Amino acid sequence: MWRLRDEKPEDHRPIRELNNLVFGRADEPELIDNLRDAGDVVASIVALEARRIIGHILFSELAVEGSTRAVRAAALAPMAVHPSHQRSGIGSALVRRGLDVCGAREIEAVIVLGHPTY
Repeated sequence: MWRLRDEKPEDHRPIRELNNLVFGRADEPELIDNLRDAGDVVASIVALEARRIIGHILFSELAVEGSTRAVRAAALAPMAVHPSHQRSGIGSALVRRGLDVCGAREIEAVIVLGHPTY
């Protein structure tokens, strides 16, 4: 059985490895590192099974200017689930938890970046 929790510093390397495996390139791990370094992370959540990270999602601050005011928004990207655990509900659970965190932090909108089918 798996569970969700907020990212911890010791998760950085396994998150990098998971994103490299899922996406097959360094773009996503570098994006995550850059957002952490800039202090733009709103939520970073991992899915664990027996202490092993099998899923990760990141939400980051996103500047959005509306016609009358700025909107507190976040970008959802990246999200990765280990191939052996895809289509098991982990991704959906990560999204729901992340949206709950964003709501608690008064984020008004979330924009999904990435695959066109999302």
